[in-house]
Amino acid sequence: MLDWDNTESRVRLAGRVRCEPGWRLTHSWSENLTDCDIWYVRAGRGKMTVNSRKIELFPGTCIWMRPGGRYLAQQDPNHRLMVTFVHFDIVDRLTSTYRSLEDLPPELHHLNPIFADPLLNQIVDLTAQLDQVPIADHRLKTAGRLLDGLLMKLSYAPGSYDAEITSAPRARHINAIRQLMSDIREDPSANWTVAEMAKALNVVPDHLSRLFKNVAGVGPRQFVITAKIERAKLLLRDQDLPVWEVAELLGYSSCYYFSRQFKSVTGYTPSEIRRATQ
Repeated sequence: MLDWDNTESRVRLAGRVRCEPGWRLTHSWSENLTDCDIWYVRAGRGKMTVNSRKIELFPGTCIWMRPGGRYLAQQDPNHRLMVTFVHFDIVDRLTSTYRSLEDLPPELHHLNPIFADPLLNQIVDLTAQLDQVPIADHRLKTAGRLLDGLLMKLSYAPGSYDAEITSAPRARHINAIRQLMSDIREDPSANWTVAEMAKALNVVPDHLSRLFKNVAGVGPRQFVITAKIERAKLLLRDQDLPVWEVAELLGYSSCYYFSRQFKSVTGYTPSEIRRATQ
């Protein structure tokens, strides 16, 4: 295991992408990989070969790729992948020399989206405008500290992918919940009611809520609220829209209710978030 007291990660590049139709990860990608890469599935489905092991890709799948590994992947054409990636180096904190990669934990993990999505979003946002010197170095250091926390979690809880997959007694329902989570993230403005979600899975609403919380860590209503607020943050940052229009786009009938819910989740009003990102 890495000695995290004397180790740090240094982010080189991070981003969020929706894979294009027909996308594949081929041998040449692995051959050209010269650093570590956290590859996290936000939405969609697919298949991947990690070295010689074949796995399913679904929301929450996290792969700690490293030089020398062999990674092949393709997506389900009906459920295109949306992934977050972070390229980084692992170095000695004092000497800045590269650390040996022999002591890394297993490559495959499963992360709770409630924990992983906001953390990785912050890392991506911190690396989005690195041309703005002199804040670039500060942004990278902050992104590195956040990534350190994620990597330590993966290091101290190895095998989480296997444990999560093999211990599931109701695999069919669990896969359905994961797909439902993916659909909610892709279109949070839809009218996501517990009754309709339960009907789609052919279960009663109370059972749906229990299943959902077991997989996502929170109930379906809270998950929908979080997905709406995450999308709202992106719209406020990237689009020149008034707050009331952002609320309307996300299915809110009241701008006041949207603003109150936004602040309860983020601790800030929509206007404060917009000013902070401009």
